[in-house]
Amino acid sequence: MSNDNCVVSSKDNLCAQWKDGICVKCGGRAYFNDQGGCSEVSSYCNDFDVFDGSCLSCYGGFSLKDGHCNRSTDSDGCVSFGKDSNCLQCEKRRYLDNGVCLKID
Repeated sequence: MSNDNCVVSSKDNLCAQWKDGICVKCGGRAYFNDQGGCSEVSSYCNDFDVFDGSCLSCYGGFSLKDGHCNRSTDSDGCVSFGKDSNCLQCEKRRYLDNGVCLKID
């Protein structure tokens, strides 16, 4: 569909509410992009700005810089975190024990 402002695809699966073929509300972890459709927020963002999708806070293991969540440098050997801040995968030469990476002796 199109209108004077933008072209919106009715296949936008991140849209939560449609009116007359135009998305008027994005889903819970999405925001309106520049094309008037919905874009998904980074999975590392805990809280985000609903207007531009920038991160306001990050999940465990990630630090906020300029609206983006980046892996923290003090992650103690963890390379992948879950949303509960527990580690899911460790770097080489470490093993996972109850969500924490421990060094292999």
